[in-house]
Amino acid sequence: MIKLVSIDNCSDAWDAVEMNSNPDIYDILYEPDEKKFANRCQSYLIKENEKNVGYVSLIFENYDYRFLFLDIGLKKEYQDKGIFNEVLEKIEKLDISQYIIIETSINNHKVINSLKNIIRIKVIEDRVFYLLQRKRYEEFIVFNGVDNLIDHYDKLDKKKIK
Repeated sequence: MIKLVSIDNCSDAWDAVEMNSNPDIYDILYEPDEKKFANRCQSYLIKENEKNVGYVSLIFENYDYRFLFLDIGLKKEYQDKGIFNEVLEKIEKLDISQYIIIETSINNHKVINSLKNIIRIKVIEDRVFYLLQRKRYEEFIVFNGVDNLIDHYDKLDKKKIK
């Protein structure tokens, strides 16, 4: 059984999870796409039997604060043990008003297979987008969520070209 423990900042997570030995988690914490993400909304340590096994963060989308992107990293020895899906279930149950989006590469078959019970909302070029909150799917469709998000990225790209 896993639990999520709220943390205040990335340096606390780095120390607690010993991320120096896991470059995948390092990338999540220290290499966010600054054009896309404004700041972290909420971060958690993932613990199993009181051991720190990973990190999850819900990140505000820079251009529309109605979206949160979910980033997650697990130490290699804890991957493929069902922890990823257990974390998703816990995050989905949180009382969060924003739409929680999971984005991954279309070639990341391991993650895509783990997301088979999550709603796939859009494929754009080499990226796949999922809506974590299955109960909010109809609301999301009425809101035209992913298309609104894509419009923001299109505007950003046009600004870079000028």
